[in-house]
Amino acid sequence: MQGVTEGNETKTVVFTTSTPLDHGTYVRVLAKGTFAEEYEFIEEEHMPVH
Repeated sequence: MQGVTEGNETKTVVFTTSTPLDHGTYVRVLAKGTFAEEYEFIEEEHMPVH
């Protein structure tokens, strides 16, 4: 999936969950290196403007 950093850079993100996500789901992921430390589902309006 494509991600956007707080610095407005686009990055490719590899993220797995134990349940399937619907197409168009927005997830905020706090990553530490290559690991997802935590995540939360968010609405589109909370996405950074890219």
